[in-house]
Amino acid sequence: HVDSLSFPKATNLVVIEPEIILNSPVEYTIAGIGDTLAKWYEGVSRLNQIQTQTIPMQLSFEMMHKCREFLFEFGEQSIKDAQIGKLTDAFINVIDTNIAVAGLVGGFGSIFAKSVGAHAFFNAATAIPGTNTILHGSLVAFGILVQLALEKKTDELVSILPFYRKIGLPTTLQDIHLDDSNTEALRLIAAKMTSERSRIHSLPFKVTADDALSAILTVNRLTSS
Repeated sequence: HVDSLSFPKATNLVVIEPEIILNSPVEYTIAGIGDTLAKWYEGVSRLNQIQTQTIPMQLSFEMMHKCREFLFEFGEQSIKDAQIGKLTDAFINVIDTNIAVAGLVGGFGSIFAKSVGAHAFFNAATAIPGTNTILHGSLVAFGILVQLALEKKTDELVSILPFYRKIGLPTTLQDIHLDDSNTEALRLIAAKMTSERSRIHSLPFKVTADDALSAILTVNRLTSS
């Protein structure tokens, strides 16, 4: 990860053919679920800091919640269906959530619905060569766990692990080709996560590199036991 781009105009048209996605590697759909889940966990942490929310912000909040709701409802079945190449309502519902509903989060929420800790972890983790075969959404999904650890939301972190495991999202450092004994690599990730321009600073509390490192190790401890 080098930088993030902002485009002056929105996309005019998105055409979705579910069978193309169905016939792609199932790992892409799994990663899409991981990336879309972050819409809730990252977005709510930002919007909750705004006392007086506009109507578009409130709509963004509803779309964030729907992302989580729909993926938890249809995600597991959609992956089972994708694994046997069966186009079902569950699979289409997940694709629509990953693309349409997720798009509405930023469409309504604008800068108030931007990425936070989960994507900060992804951006930082790309600096480690071993992660280059892990899909974006899968690294973001692990980043959700790291953000929850930073927020001290241990119960919520633990509560979503069964879903992660059922659909194949990473829960341990080993799953994303990292190792808790490689302190140098983890310290580099923690440093990049908390760099001056990192969106992790949108959290409502100060986050240091030591905090980030501790959160990464906490996740791995909780998920490896």
